[in-house]
Amino acid sequence: MPDYSGPIQAVELARWLWLVPLFPLLGALTNALYCSGLLATALSWLGARDEDAPSTSPPSDIATPATAATPARIALVSLVLSAAASVAYAIALFREPADHRFFLGHLWQLVRVGPVDAGVDLALDPLAAVLAVVVTVAGVLVCLDVTKSDDLQEGRSSWPFFACFGGLVFFALMLVLADNVLLLMFGWQGIALTSYGLMASARGSDDGLRFSQGAQGLQRAGDAALFLGVALLFWGLGGSWSPRGDYQSDLLPRIFAVTPTAPGTPHGPNPSVAWGRGATQGKGFLTVTALPDALVYADESRVPLLDASGLPLRTPFVRHEVSGGVHAFRIAPDDAFHAGPHAGKQPFVLEPGVLANYSAPRYAFGGDREVALAVVGPTLRFRELHDEMVIAEANENAARPVRDRLVSDSRSSGGRGPLVLGLACLLLLLGACTKIAAGMRCVRGALGVARTATASHSYSLAALASGAAMMLAGAYLVGRLGFVFSLVPLLSTHAGPG
Repeated sequence: MPDYSGPIQAVELARWLWLVPLFPLLGALTNALYCSGLLATALSWLGARDEDAPSTSPPSDIATPATAATPARIALVSLVLSAAASVAYAIALFREPADHRFFLGHLWQLVRVGPVDAGVDLALDPLAAVLAVVVTVAGVLVCLDVTKSDDLQEGRSSWPFFACFGGLVFFALMLVLADNVLLLMFGWQGIALTSYGLMASARGSDDGLRFSQGAQGLQRAGDAALFLGVALLFWGLGGSWSPRGDYQSDLLPRIFAVTPTAPGTPHGPNPSVAWGRGATQGKGFLTVTALPDALVYADESRVPLLDASGLPLRTPFVRHEVSGGVHAFRIAPDDAFHAGPHAGKQPFVLEPGVLANYSAPRYAFGGDREVALAVVGPTLRFRELHDEMVIAEANENAARPVRDRLVSDSRSSGGRGPLVLGLACLLLLLGACTKIAAGMRCVRGALGVARTATASHSYSLAALASGAAMMLAGAYLVGRLGFVFSLVPLLSTHAGPG
């Protein structure tokens, strides 16, 4: 099996990245449960059950906040903390070397069924870092502006507005920090839901509500286009066409051992991965960021790789030291372990899983080289999809197996290979443009109702914030998948006449 190399994404693990979206979520939940009086009502109801009393009114010692400024203060504090966390991570990111500016925070696995593998994984690269700072800082400014508006001075209940606004910031951050399509669609839908609730909670006009309802209709069309585009791209990565035009399905992803190279390095034979004298001297390093929460076994060992404490090392991990030599690896995505009955003699007990394992080829380790095990095939992770496009064979041909298949010669694939990529990109672009159009409709509504006497200042800000979040979602989708859209011009280059 040929060796592979390429400028795949170098990853640094970020343990506390989840704090950035957590603070707005906590602020939104606090406003929705505490400031609304729902928590007090629930506690009083529980107390009434314990005392067998029929009364359900809140007790005197548990009072709903009386001032309308309390929800604003809660939202402001949560957003300031989120902005501080995002700025701190952005500074840390840009202090890294240019080719290592990617922070990954894995929380837990959501779904792993066949080729569909996704979890709550947050990723921070330069694009996400800038947008996270913009979203949180803009949220702080909006909170400050609404706090000084007439709505709060009039004593109106403001907790619905700030609960929905905190939710909007949370979903926008989840969209920006998403490492996979499933999490991006979670933020995509959440922005639509909270934007409508935000405008409904502010005092507006019938024209403003009409604009927001029209924006919701546009977003449903964009949702369908996004889903179809992702599904088509996922399907295209899971098979190929024969010269007769028959589709050969292969939806099981594979693991390639890849030597990371610096961006701009020409593809071709790489001396650092060649089999020869010195290739297995010293030590090497293994990086596995695919298939999170999996155990990795080396060679024929029945014991997985261990961390510094002597416990099994779960993915993702970076630059784990491996002794020099030729090694093969097996990734078990469903294996589990628990503490053994005798501490010191049997620190853990393995429980084999039911899912199929993935095997990586025999590979030479040594010379302080880093080798990454990368997923090739259908994937929902943006990082893995990008890596598939740049992985090349480390030989004289330097072919890129995944990218070349997507933009293959139309004569050898029955004309269907380029058609899948082109149609998938068209649907993704349609989904993004529809989301942007919905945001522009909200902004137009905000500018229109701002001139009327019935519209409140908070409503204008709500519509502007909702429209900005929608336009951010559409533009971010194009930016995040820009490397896929860049392949479309290659279709005409690879397509032969007739």
